[in-house]
Amino acid sequence: MKLIKRKANLIIAIICAINVPVCVFVALRQNEARFAVTAAASVLLAFSNLYYALAPRSSAVCEDERDIFIAQKSGSDAFKLSCWLVNAAALIFAIVYAVSREPACLTVSLTLIAASAALCTIYVVVSCYYYKHN
Repeated sequence: MKLIKRKANLIIAIICAINVPVCVFVALRQNEARFAVTAAASVLLAFSNLYYALAPRSSAVCEDERDIFIAQKSGSDAFKLSCWLVNAAALIFAIVYAVSREPACLTVSLTLIAASAALCTIYVVVSCYYYKHN
């Protein structure tokens, strides 16, 4: 029986495992907490991807087309809601910056706007993919 079920997850786990000592070294060298947090996140990602790489695949279950449609529709709605929340947070931080002139609020607002643009692009690409394949 084959031990590794998903090669992509194994590769990601190896990359995350390589990232951990690098981040720890940089965190100790520069005394910054952000590298320690990155190392901890890399440990979690490495273990979760290693689990998915070694976990057995589920048996092929016949799914009804209606169930697939409902899952796609609910996933699409959840994604739209998350995009709406990111846009609302960006607007709130922009308003706070306009009132208080705090530079951190401008940074957060611009970061959320960039994240919103990335989410919009992902949504369009995924919608085009499902349109072509359904």
